Amino acid sequence: MKKQICILALAVLLVSFASAEVIKISPESLGSLDMYSGESITQNITIETDGNYEVYLTHNITGNSFDMIGFDINYSESPIFVEKKKIIEIIISAKQNYKPDNFTINFQASTEKAEEDIEKEFN
Repeated sequence: MKKQICILALAVLLVSFASAEVIKISPESLGSLDMYSGESITQNITIETDGNYEVYLTHNITGNSFDMIGFDINYSESPIFVEKKKIIEIIISAKQNYKPDNFTINFQASTEKAEEDIEKEFN
């Protein structure tokens, strides 16, 4: 009986780890941003989870017709430890003499780290 209870408790624990998820990011996107040369904008996003987890935050940019070489997005290091709810400060900057077009930044969050593409050069 004791062995069955231990196995059941372990199964419940494993299911709780497997069901870890980010419930909500708000806003999910910072839309229609229009910046000037040398300008920085600070925005906040809120991440909510169903418990206390390390959350990996990623982003992508849409709507820009020029390259993004003179453009930076900075936020907390990933992973971010979230105890049910955390506000993250996002700093978006354009370098001097660079004006990005009108664009949108979309955010994604997960309790699992995304796979990284690694390129290796062989001689």
